[in-house]
Amino acid sequence: MLYENIIEYCRRASEILCLLAALLAVGVFGHKVWTEFWKRHTRRIAGSVQKIVEQLAARSIPNDVAIDDLRRLGWRVVESTLLQTATEPVYASSCSSLLEQLGARKKWAGIVKHGRVFRFLGWCRPLWGSAIVAAERSSAVYKLGLLGSPTIVQDIAVAMSDCSANVRLTAIHALVRSQSMEAIPVLYRELCHSVRGLSPLAPRFLGGALAQFTQRHLSLFREGMSHADRRVRFQMIDAIRQICAREVGEMRLSPCIPDHIQHFLVNGAALDSAEEVRARAAAVLAYVPHEGTCAVLQRLMHDESKYVRMFACRAAAAHRQLVSELACCTSDRFVLARARRCC
Repeated sequence: MLYENIIEYCRRASEILCLLAALLAVGVFGHKVWTEFWKRHTRRIAGSVQKIVEQLAARSIPNDVAIDDLRRLGWRVVESTLLQTATEPVYASSCSSLLEQLGARKKWAGIVKHGRVFRFLGWCRPLWGSAIVAAERSSAVYKLGLLGSPTIVQDIAVAMSDCSANVRLTAIHALVRSQSMEAIPVLYRELCHSVRGLSPLAPRFLGGALAQFTQRHLSLFREGMSHADRRVRFQMIDAIRQICAREVGEMRLSPCIPDHIQHFLVNGAALDSAEEVRARAAAVLAYVPHEGTCAVLQRLMHDESKYVRMFACRAAAAHRQLVSELACCTSDRFVLARARRCC
């Protein structure tokens, strides 16, 4: 009797295992079928979106018709396709306009503002600032940066005060990627907050972000060059130095520094009370064809700070009329050894 019961239990167990195996096989097969169907469906929608964008860029269809056609498609695929297509310069403006008219900017800006609201609630900041919860806000900031419109700078600026470090870093990268004139005041304001301890972002990191802009933005650096805090002055002038060095390296031409920036470098920054500011100003003078540049560099080559003298000698090497005076202007071997590398 016991032997028969054991056989019966084994038979039933084998039937259950066979049923589970069959269900597992059906599930795997169904998943593969659904995945393949979804891929084809996604490619079809992406192709339709791409076609609409191309027609809109060629002005072969009106804008209203393009919006109506996109609304009939799946939003998630439309969003990802438009963002991917927006990276192409030919379709950037068309995709940005479509996303804004479809309400994407308003949606992303609302997600970003959530982090600003909840940062005031101390009991939920650890949860709200965690990487998993903040991923959606980081993604929203990243997408806003891809729009490339100057009007989205203020939406991204809201994320600068988010309780998550990942969201703040994404906001900085989005502002740099936008290369918008409106982004400079936002980064400068955050730099001022940073040196006063009101921002968790480091001044050096913000200065590096400012250095990623181009010479057409240099006119907006003037306010920071005369800030009361020497750390702000240093970061702004050092950013100008990095921009000029990059422009010279990439274009093999002297950068076009605005006249009012040149005037302040010669008559203001080069006479600064902080030696690190004078040193960075001396480095920038290598790219300044101002009439008073040589006289200022000669004075800086006799500065009390070895650090300033070194940068002044390096800058003097870029001005041919001062190269012959390097040896007679200073007897500091430390400075001369580094200046001669640039000659």
